[in-house]
Amino acid sequence: MSVNGTDDGGSTTPVDLKAPILEVRCGHLVARLHTEKFVCPGIHQPCIELDGELISPKEFTIRANKDKQKDWKGSIRIGKSNMRYVDSFVL
Repeated sequence: MSVNGTDDGGSTTPVDLKAPILEVRCGHLVARLHTEKFVCPGIHQPCIELDGELISPKEFTIRANKDKQKDWKGSIRIGKSNMRYVDSFVL
């Protein structure tokens, strides 16, 4: 399965959701999700690599100043889709 992502030119490119590492975004931050380390529900599981450090999805939303939304799966994006949508199909 894949979802659409964007490249630097603004066009969409498919994101391979079966890849072992996926680019994720939250607010202004861009990081890498290690899918083999993500275990549902995963909110406290260190699986996101940010600046060489593995942190949890909750910590990722805190660092992106999105923790007030209380919906971490809705705040973290993989390509153009939020993690809630992707998680329901793949993770």
